[in-house]
Amino acid sequence: MNLLGHRLELSTPETAPDTRKTVRALAAGIVTNPGRLDDIELMTGEGIANALLHGEGPIDVSVSVNANQVCVEITNHARSNRPAKGHRGDHGRGLSIIDALATSWRLERAGADTMLRFEVDVD
Repeated sequence: MNLLGHRLELSTPETAPDTRKTVRALAAGIVTNPGRLDDIELMTGEGIANALLHGEGPIDVSVSVNANQVCVEITNHARSNRPAKGHRGDHGRGLSIIDALATSWRLERAGADTMLRFEVDVD
């Protein structure tokens, strides 16, 4: 996979919309299907929301490609020590959305880091 652009750092929740749009713009260099670009932007937003909800500190986002796939990685570098909130009906669907739309995905934890990676076929 070849990195598109540079690694993006999201430091505040207010920069999440711009980060989603940047990921979409980078993916648009290889993905021409507008619906697929919508999916990539949605999954990026869900991944960022999870990182903001469950982590602390800056979040790194990167977009890479090969001939067949676009890959987005979202990494937060510190798990939150905030107490878990009770279940709310408007939360908890992000990974299900990613599971439904991505060609493949995985969630990895190493030390304090959590990395969500999803791939989408170009065609």
